[in-house]
Amino acid sequence: MNRKKFLRNLGLFSGLVIGSPAIISCKSTDSDPSQTSDNNFALRKRTWEGHEPEILETPWEQNILCDRYTYIDLHNYIWRLEGFEWPAVREKGKELTKKIDDGSISTRKGPTRLVDGLWLIDVDGQQNIYLLASEEGLVLIDPGMDAFTDRIIEQIEALGYQKTDVRFILLTHCHVDHAQSAAFWRKNGARVLIHRIDLNAVATGNEVTAWWIVNDDKDRYFPPVKEGLEGFEDGDVLKFGSQKLYVCHTPGHTPGSSCFYLQRDGKHILISGDAIFHNGKHGWMGHPYVDYDAYIKSLWKLKNFSVEGTVHNEEGRLMIREPVQYDMLLPGHTAISMDMVYRDIDKGIEIMSYTIQERRKGVDYQWTEPYSFFAEREVTKAGPIQLEYR
Repeated sequence: MNRKKFLRNLGLFSGLVIGSPAIISCKSTDSDPSQTSDNNFALRKRTWEGHEPEILETPWEQNILCDRYTYIDLHNYIWRLEGFEWPAVREKGKELTKKIDDGSISTRKGPTRLVDGLWLIDVDGQQNIYLLASEEGLVLIDPGMDAFTDRIIEQIEALGYQKTDVRFILLTHCHVDHAQSAAFWRKNGARVLIHRIDLNAVATGNEVTAWWIVNDDKDRYFPPVKEGLEGFEDGDVLKFGSQKLYVCHTPGHTPGSSCFYLQRDGKHILISGDAIFHNGKHGWMGHPYVDYDAYIKSLWKLKNFSVEGTVHNEEGRLMIREPVQYDMLLPGHTAISMDMVYRDIDKGIEIMSYTIQERRKGVDYQWTEPYSFFAEREVTKAGPIQLEYR
């Protein structure tokens, strides 16, 4: 897709090969059978209609469900490539922001259907919360801040469910913007699942949750989940009724950060938390517990992640399963990629490689905004980035 049309339309194998994974059957402990029966589940499928996503195509022909910030970043990218200098680009971006704020340009609203039985819950225009239906009840993934709870419940009810139908809270990591409301949902009767390395942070509400970064003083806390908290491991398979989620431990952003791979409605889906975002954006690296070397290793692991598929046997010795070809990327923030996920991961590897190389020079380099980063490299005709392997 060319830029004018856009503006008009607005080698290394390090993957996880599972031999005998731990299958964790997540059965609801609710005593009311109406909450978990197959019949009840089937009846509620009538509410799955509607709430369709509004898809935007990028200049490189990738389809995305765009948030307000990526919408602005996309335009900044185009304006820079059209020859505008950064001061002018920033002023144009401010004008675009005003149009979004006053409603002249509409951006996504939740709940939004991603595939059958899986929705985006949108609470603030850039935080991504996901709702997954299963025969054992609803799975709420990264429910975020306590301040989001009322809006989450409103969107759950818009789909024909109730908050008591949320039987599981699944966390990609322990940070406050993803996990602060876990204690509320636990009191509501849900079980809370997180990688065992991040478990203690959620159980105690300690500083690894980064509660201290919240701007509003009244939200600077993390209520501990003192019971009903369960840990999983790399390679585990979480089973919610007939739905399987494969765990891929991806440390770097936090020690226990994890991604989940699932197949749903004929799609191969990666729920990535803050490990990788659309267009290669990476998680916040200002926390004292970040690990850059672990991060780049995690990105390669996602690129080569494999659990199923054709097995190649070379002379009876080497067996390698083909990496998953993801159809959709569901990150913890910003835009959702509806295709070309390989590009997002490849761009993430480039950005993290560049970051590591700058830090190796002694530069305290922590953050890269990918649209401006790659726009500038195109304008200046910079050479390819040497990739780091870990």
